[in-house]
Amino acid sequence: MFSIPLATAVMIGWPEIFIMLIMGFYLSNIRKLNIFKLLFIAFIQAIITYQVRKLTGIFGIHTIVHMITLTLLVYFILNISFYKAAIPVLMGTVLEGMIQSSMLPNILNFCKIDVCNLAQKPKDITLCFMPIFIVSFLFIFLIKKFNLSLWDVEK
Repeated sequence: MFSIPLATAVMIGWPEIFIMLIMGFYLSNIRKLNIFKLLFIAFIQAIITYQVRKLTGIFGIHTIVHMITLTLLVYFILNISFYKAAIPVLMGTVLEGMIQSSMLPNILNFCKIDVCNLAQKPKDITLCFMPIFIVSFLFIFLIKKFNLSLWDVEK
């Protein structure tokens, strides 16, 4: 796993995790959320994710650790059942992963950025994140506008 500066990891990871949480909760039909607690969870998780990415060398392990630690943070900070914490985290993580994996290769190709050099150029990471951020927010807008949900955990 390549290492990026902490400031870059937090400034990109924080909104990314917040978006994951919002998407996951909305798709789970949990709409009444404490935004400040979600921002706090996202901030803590961004730091945890940064540390885990530095320590793990096996690709994919950081994603599993991310989902477990994020679920535990949501469970303890929002004081909801483990089930109501795990389902939104899993859905948000999977959806954000799908958005990133479908968009990132095209962004890298369009901007002529070599993936191997991303660790040395934090501004390129930010450049790559902006279109993904916009599309993710578009998803949130559509989910909210059309009251979409994949799994109603309230029932």
